Amino acid sequence: MPMLRLLNNIVRRDDGVSAVEFALVMPMMILMLTGFVELGRAFVQAQTLEKGVRAAALFVARTDYPPTSANLDTARNLARKGTVVAAAPDLMPGWDSPTASLDFTYGSYAVSTDVSLPVIRVVARVPYVPIMPLLMSKHGLNFGHLEASHEQVHVGH
Repeated sequence: MPMLRLLNNIVRRDDGVSAVEFALVMPMMILMLTGFVELGRAFVQAQTLEKGVRAAALFVARTDYPPTSANLDTARNLARKGTVVAAAPDLMPGWDSPTASLDFTYGSYAVSTDVSLPVIRVVARVPYVPIMPLLMSKHGLNFGHLEASHEQVHVGH
């Protein structure tokens, strides 16, 4: 009987159970937290890219049509850096990647059968650079590229 009582006491002890549960759950919680942080960062960078593309399109829409190369350079700085200063840092990482692109195209919008307005379209494509690229790619989380576009009717000076 004393042997059975000793075995029963060992089975009923719960010392360290919460530590074991914590050790089992914590890696998954850290992975989820990291994923949420990366997802939030991707949303912020997508919003930043959209604002830059919009600023570039608005700038080009208020210059000569078709825009000069100097005006396009200024618009590129607005999209990438948020300012017309070429020496400013980029608003988001990934612009120096060879797969990053910023394109300006021109078209027209038909208001009626005899009236059409020139339209500037700005499209940007930038690879998303995660905080921890090795950790994300190891777990199969690849965000790819962020894309933004904006069309603006040319209004001139």
